[in-house]
Amino acid sequence: METGVAGELVQGYGSVAAIFAVIAKTAWDEYRSRRLDKAKSSAEVDLVERLSKQLELSEARGVAHQLRADEIAKERNLLYQTVGELKGEVAGMRAELRAARMEISQLRGVAYVPAEPT
Repeated sequence: METGVAGELVQGYGSVAAIFAVIAKTAWDEYRSRRLDKAKSSAEVDLVERLSKQLELSEARGVAHQLRADEIAKERNLLYQTVGELKGEVAGMRAELRAARMEISQLRGVAYVPAEPT
């Protein structure tokens, strides 16, 4: 069976077309792979940037909260000190009141009987 020149041309063009199809598919796959890698890299960069911003914001909030906690601790310590001073003053006043009552009782000539603390 003779194919002739036309048959050889068809076989030659068919081979060229097959080779071209393989090259085109390989190029398309490579292009798509690179595009996906680029998108993936871009997404990773965006994610890292977003997480970095969130971290900075969290750190700033942490510093603000720590400063507020320090301020509250100072206020609490001042209140403890004030309460301690007031307790001392009340104890002193009670002692003065007791002494005054004893003196009044002596001036009246009545025996002083301290009241039970409530």
